[in-house]
Amino acid sequence: DGVANDWRMVHLGARAVGGVGFIMAECTAVSATGRISGGCAGLWNDAQVAALKPIVALQKQFGTVTGTQISHSGRKGSAATALNGGSHLDADDPDGWEAVGPTSDAFDPDGTRLWKAPRALSVDEILEIQDQFVHSAKLALEVGYDLLEVHCAHGYLLQSFLTPLVNTRDDDYGGDLRGRAKFLLETVEKVRAVWPAEKVLS
Repeated sequence: DGVANDWRMVHLGARAVGGVGFIMAECTAVSATGRISGGCAGLWNDAQVAALKPIVALQKQFGTVTGTQISHSGRKGSAATALNGGSHLDADDPDGWEAVGPTSDAFDPDGTRLWKAPRALSVDEILEIQDQFVHSAKLALEVGYDLLEVHCAHGYLLQSFLTPLVNTRDDDYGGDLRGRAKFLLETVEKVRAVWPAEKVLS
């Protein structure tokens, strides 16, 4: 359920004990359906905050600057874990869910893995996901992170809105570069509003 475990404490704690100056936690989903797989980290509830606090505190004890990436998987969501092959799962699979994107174009349709076609997001759903990023940012502050990154790469949701190869929408969130960047820019602006000015936003 996206909750950090003892492995995370050992893995990141060991880096801090070894003298690493800055540790960026891996891609952390803003919602259950924003994960890539059911094995991915999340930051959308109090249980996740409670599990992350001592891990971040341990890193800081050794002078490490801490950060995390908040993200939404978009078209790459609803996949099996890498240990289970990483294949895309159907929405009706007990471990899967409905993937979403700017359009219904599947991720890498000609690739070796079968990626399912996502459902195109409505404007109301875009605004809801922006609110999820804001909520996750507030929780990251509660955890004690020094730096927050709004993740926009690897074909995840925000990045897929930027590219004209995928985003062929004809509403305010598509069209020219300004329209395609609208989702990202609004999200960053809303996150910046709740993330303290003295802390880095990437």
